[in-house]
Amino acid sequence: MKAFLVVIGLLVCLAGGLYAITPMLKSNAKPKNWQDGEQTYVPARLKNTMSGFKSGF
Repeated sequence: MKAFLVVIGLLVCLAGGLYAITPMLKSNAKPKNWQDGEQTYVPARLKNTMSGFKSGF
């Protein structure tokens, strides 16, 4: 009986958390630089870092 109540309590908490976070999941918020669809400037330093991640440095 005690385990059953614990499981019910966990399910209630999970459902409450999903209910609370649902509006955030539905908001299709994009960063400002994505709104116009144009590519933004990427510094060479960042490009070098990202290519290093791909090649394993």
